[in-house]
Amino acid sequence: MTDPKKPASVQIRRTKARAHLQIFNIVEILLWVSVLFRTLLLLPLVGRKFLPGGIADFFIYVTTFTAAIQTINTILGLSNSRNRLLCIFVQAHKCWFVWDVLHVKIVKHGLFSLLIVLWSVSNICRFAFYTYKLSRGSVHNSWLKTLYANEFLLTLPLGMVAEWGLIFMKLRYVDGTLRLFMQLVLVLYVPSFYILFDHYLKKKTLLGEKQHHA
Repeated sequence: MTDPKKPASVQIRRTKARAHLQIFNIVEILLWVSVLFRTLLLLPLVGRKFLPGGIADFFIYVTTFTAAIQTINTILGLSNSRNRLLCIFVQAHKCWFVWDVLHVKIVKHGLFSLLIVLWSVSNICRFAFYTYKLSRGSVHNSWLKTLYANEFLLTLPLGMVAEWGLIFMKLRYVDGTLRLFMQLVLVLYVPSFYILFDHYLKKKTLLGEKQHHA
């Protein structure tokens, strides 16, 4: 619904921005559903040691593409995130992780399979919520809202443990400056977890307050 108090040009820009975000949200959902479905389909058929052959490249490309689009949206002020700097950092971290950390040998470990599932579930929950909210204007007392507000309680700690474990395993295949850098990253995971968990916890609290006053 348009606001008669605002200029038509502003309303048109906002409508285009919402349409752009909605398209991206839907594409994001479809891509991560594809990653999750493909993983769950292949895992019982080929096992975790052979899973990378059927999913690793696809997972890397989906992660890179969606991270790039989210970063662009954030820079343009179209992102769903209120903390632009944190959003850009998270997307940059994901790109670095899939391109520099994942190794042909460590992706055969169960932590890689776990990471794919966790990232997929988290992104599906988030962007399903964004899509529904953007189409309805608001979301009150919805199971989707509850899922969005609480999924991080499981996916964030388990996801960071999986990432930490994979980086730790990668250390045996690197040396020199890169090894020192990865060791530093492992140490920084502790404060990073606190920052991210606190961020999502505040978001959960804010959603609860909005629901209470609705």
